[in-house]
Amino acid sequence: MDPLYRAAVKGRVERKFAGKQDLQSKARPKQSTSAEREYKRLAREVDMAVIEAVKEALPKLKKICDRRYEDTHRYDAQSDDVADIQRVFAKALAKISSGRFDDTLRRRLTQLANLNRKLTVSEWKRVVKKTLGIDIFTDYYNGGNYQKLVDDWIRDNVALVKSVPSAALDEMQQIVMDGWYNSRSTKSIMQDLQRQFGVSKNKAKFLAVDQTAKLNAAITQYQQRDAGCEEYVWSSSGDSRVRGRHRELDGKTFRWDDPPIVDVKTGRRCHPGEDYRCRCVAIPRFNIESLNIPVEPKDWDAIDKQTKEIIEQANKRAK
Repeated sequence: MDPLYRAAVKGRVERKFAGKQDLQSKARPKQSTSAEREYKRLAREVDMAVIEAVKEALPKLKKICDRRYEDTHRYDAQSDDVADIQRVFAKALAKISSGRFDDTLRRRLTQLANLNRKLTVSEWKRVVKKTLGIDIFTDYYNGGNYQKLVDDWIRDNVALVKSVPSAALDEMQQIVMDGWYNSRSTKSIMQDLQRQFGVSKNKAKFLAVDQTAKLNAAITQYQQRDAGCEEYVWSSSGDSRVRGRHRELDGKTFRWDDPPIVDVKTGRRCHPGEDYRCRCVAIPRFNIESLNIPVEPKDWDAIDKQTKEIIEQANKRAK
């Protein structure tokens, strides 16, 4: 932004810093639970489509598995059984992926991403208002690099969700194949297959929580760095589910260009919300010298006035 504009904004908020260089946010950013709920709903729908397709195929799978116990079943027919099992699961995948699956998925994820961005920007506005006493220009966060960030997330998640049915069906097919090769009873194989339904549901829930947190973390980081915040305070959710290492990081200050170690064994580093299923957030630390906030149009007159005063003072010093 223009140096004069930034100087004017600095003049508007300087008293909030009380002579200090840095000011920690007076509000803790909240994560978007609405977007997470929408993603859970989407993931659950995809997961249920997989389960229903397999349930529909159960009689056929049972019949194939029963064949090997028939007196007339030939040893050389076993390869036919394997091929038939593979065909059943291939047909299930084709059924799930048919129609406008890709278009619907992209539309739903786009709506979800835009909801997450809207709620994250709204939360950022609350944080800035409570800490600095100014209203941000929210439209600023709808284009440019912010849009690219959202578009990249949508692209990655379309591919991720599209891979869910294939991966789930591969695991279920492997259960049937393992049981078949090990001559387990058909009843036992079917029971294992149905137990896998619960595993699939848990994975769908994990995906929703993990991916919405990652988008929220990415937008948060870009907002704060764009605003001139070089540091943040790690803040955990403070409950029993917080990981030990994240609990150790809670309340400590870190730089955006130097993420802390979250896994001591591997040396893996990341910021709040980037670790798998991380519910921690980054509390911004505003810097008076690097502050770069887009102000709401209703405050432009005040900013213009501040800018004129800066120019007048500079002219006086030059004389």
